[in-house]
Amino acid sequence: MIYLDNAATTMIDEQVAVAMKPYCEGMVGNPSSSHSIGREARSAVDKARSRVALLFGCAPREVIFTSGATEANVMAIIGIARARQSEGRHIVISAIEHHSILESAEYLEREGWAVSVIPVDKAGMIDLEQLSAEVIRETTLVSVMMVNNEIGSVQPIGDIVRIVKKKNAAAIVHSDIVQAFGYMDCRVETLGVDCATISGHKIHGPKGVGALYLKEGIPFHPILYGGSQEYGMRPGTENVSGIVGLGAAAMVVSDEGAEYTDRVDDLRLLLKHKLEKKCKGVVKVINPDDSAPHILGMLFPGIDHDVLVTRFDAEGLAVSSGSACASGAHTSSHVIQTLGYDEDDAQTFIRFSLSKYTTEKEIKKTVKIVQKCLEGIKRKHG
Repeated sequence: MIYLDNAATTMIDEQVAVAMKPYCEGMVGNPSSSHSIGREARSAVDKARSRVALLFGCAPREVIFTSGATEANVMAIIGIARARQSEGRHIVISAIEHHSILESAEYLEREGWAVSVIPVDKAGMIDLEQLSAEVIRETTLVSVMMVNNEIGSVQPIGDIVRIVKKKNAAAIVHSDIVQAFGYMDCRVETLGVDCATISGHKIHGPKGVGALYLKEGIPFHPILYGGSQEYGMRPGTENVSGIVGLGAAAMVVSDEGAEYTDRVDDLRLLLKHKLEKKCKGVVKVINPDDSAPHILGMLFPGIDHDVLVTRFDAEGLAVSSGSACASGAHTSSHVIQTLGYDEDDAQTFIRFSLSKYTTEKEIKKTVKIVQKCLEGIKRKHG
């Protein structure tokens, strides 16, 4: 099977699996326990926190471990909005955020907050002029995803931060950097953000673990209660094996990220150009060449994406029709429609997403599979 659904989840790196193994077997301690086994678990969590902080370029105390990016996003939006509501009840987001951001904003709107949603152009780039216009004195939080998980568009986070802070220096800027982490410079000093979200299983780490970078001094109200773990910001017994895995994955990215990023980007462009050539007039690429190195979004006009995913799967190719988190909703991608395409177009969207394990041989085989399936569909429908 050729696996090109890495924006949904990635294969665990062997080094990560080795690091996690002891904590899945004999090392059973609770990090909150005071005996030696508990202290050993606490040490493992602290070491992983330092490793993630190193990649963020922040202090270890500014890293809050969570169950994943969805939880971290919800914590950031609702936790910060509640903490700052005496200063204002207005937040700003982009129109192509992850559902965890969109639905958190919808929740706040029902609770009385005003929410401004900034549109994007056909390439998925945020309208910076409108962003500037929407940031007002009452704005307490702005959240813009760095790399879109469906089409790979890369937002200029540094410029966005400068625009927001110029209009309202007190406004907090959050970014979901899940799809950027591991491929781009995500040091918080470079980005300028006040908080940011990452996920373990998108960087060849384990599922069920993520982290929220929260700049020291940023007001925050926990959204969960019942314990003092994670500096009182995220209660519950820590997922030690998962956290160790995230820390190990962060170190692998630190050591190897620059090496494989260009190679993955070259393979993405190879896939794009070959599909455009071999399937001319049948496919339409909807993300620009300068999008994220690992994501290629395409429309197959007139062909339902569920049919394509099923046929590709039968031929040994795994791809997706959009965000894995929304796959059970049975609705067209909100991202594709936000770009200006209609619902029928959105129903033809396919995402190919690569990883450091993708090979040139697999890319060439993918093109052949796509050609074969398209020819089969054409014959069936005359």
